[in-house]
Amino acid sequence: MVSPVNVNIQCRRVKFSPSKHNLMVFGFIVIFSTISMLLLVETSFSSEFEVVTETPFKQKMPLLISFLTGLTGVYVAVVKLWRNLDSKENTIFLTSSSAVLVVSVVILLSWISSVHDSVVKTYQNITYPSDVDQISTSVQLSLLDSISLMFAFFGIIGLASIIVSLIHLKRLSKLN
Repeated sequence: MVSPVNVNIQCRRVKFSPSKHNLMVFGFIVIFSTISMLLLVETSFSSEFEVVTETPFKQKMPLLISFLTGLTGVYVAVVKLWRNLDSKENTIFLTSSSAVLVVSVVILLSWISSVHDSVVKTYQNITYPSDVDQISTSVQLSLLDSISLMFAFFGIIGLASIIVSLIHLKRLSKLN
């Protein structure tokens, strides 16, 4: 009869520095954002996006990926910072994610503004606009305005996050 053998196996957890951990988390966020945008290409959202913006969805994917990365990064950074308020690395993570969000929002708003102007010019160039032309242009402009407001709201969140994180960094530097 075989007697059981006591085997003492110790598993060591790999510990990363907080900055490397945040870099890995940011990488996962980028991967998540990319996969999300790739999934949106396969839905009707991309075709509706093209109808409203008159721009192929795939052309704006890198910008939309950076927007989603910044937005998700701000959320994750706030949660991480909430758990450890004295972490300088988490505050820097919040600052950088907020910067990505704000920059992408500014570029998106600039692009939507140019699309808005293009739609208005196209309508003005119609010699004898019909009621259908007027209604479709009004609907398209209304959707563009709604999208602009949505992005502006997220931009305000990003800007507020940058301000709060910079104030928090200043406070942390005074403590050390």
